[in-house]
Amino acid sequence: MSLLVPKPTHVFDRDWEWEALTSFATGSHAEVSFGVVSGRRRQGKTFLLRSLTEALGGFYFEATEGTDVELLRLFGMALARHSGSPVGYPFADWRDALTFFFSLPKDRPMPRDPALYHSVLSAVAEGNNTWGGIASHIGYKSSDIAHPLNVLEDCGLLVKEKDAFRSGRTRYRIAEPLITFYQAIMRPEWTDLSLGFAAEVWERSRRRFLSKVMGPHFETLCREYALRYGRAHFGEVVAGTVADPANKSQIDVDIAVLGVAHAGETRAIKSLGEAKWDKVMDLRHLERLRRARDLLAAKGYDTTNTTLACYSGAGFHDTLRAEAKRDPAILLVDIPMLYGNA
Repeated sequence: MSLLVPKPTHVFDRDWEWEALTSFATGSHAEVSFGVVSGRRRQGKTFLLRSLTEALGGFYFEATEGTDVELLRLFGMALARHSGSPVGYPFADWRDALTFFFSLPKDRPMPRDPALYHSVLSAVAEGNNTWGGIASHIGYKSSDIAHPLNVLEDCGLLVKEKDAFRSGRTRYRIAEPLITFYQAIMRPEWTDLSLGFAAEVWERSRRRFLSKVMGPHFETLCREYALRYGRAHFGEVVAGTVADPANKSQIDVDIAVLGVAHAGETRAIKSLGEAKWDKVMDLRHLERLRRARDLLAAKGYDTTNTTLACYSGAGFHDTLRAEAKRDPAILLVDIPMLYGNA
């Protein structure tokens, strides 16, 4: 008998049953079909189905007796093992699980695939921190990366933060700087690193390290500083983007300290800050913050008592220090102050 799919050597006899199953599994019917295998107990139905999925590279899950919550968790774990994902899939319900499973693209690796996770993390490490930016960087549609983003969030590897001044816009950042270092510095240079050229790699990656690893991490430390020393006086500390239509540009605010939001009241901006790890900050950075403050005031925010904060790991120009002495609304934060030594 000629079989559509070669029968594994561990399946004895059962030629007719094997042909029927492989004919169904490889047929030209609808993309999603439902089949029923019936027969007496303990006659090898499970054994045949498992052998079939292994032969075709498919996914097998046996739903034993249990609650919906438990079986959904087991299904997510089994699918993760099948796809090589380091963690299980956190499905909300069976509709979510089956919709995701049946929508998997056939011409691409399954999403809880480690390669996809690495690509998403690499995109964020490169500075592509919006949903659309991540999808574009890895060559996927925006709708195709929802699940990997959710899983990376659930694992605590990615953090999603809202934009302070653009409603509905969120940014992603990698929670652990060591992972950022691996994705931004080590992964692109893995061949030379494996050959022992670490010194050469570091020499040409130093500038990249400052901009992709230290810069974003320093911004996070500065936001934590603002949160630590002013929690009782404001609502939240986030980053934000301020549109500047007159100059056809936008101003990135690294540390935006917002007052508590009260219904019917103008929201106060307690502080606007810019952070530079490896650059001496000067009056240009201050003027950018002043411009952002004025634009936000025109939008209806209360900027009456807004502090303009410059955070620097490399220090401040004398002209900026002089301006800060003259104007009490300007705050300069250096490394000793950031770590509570000043």
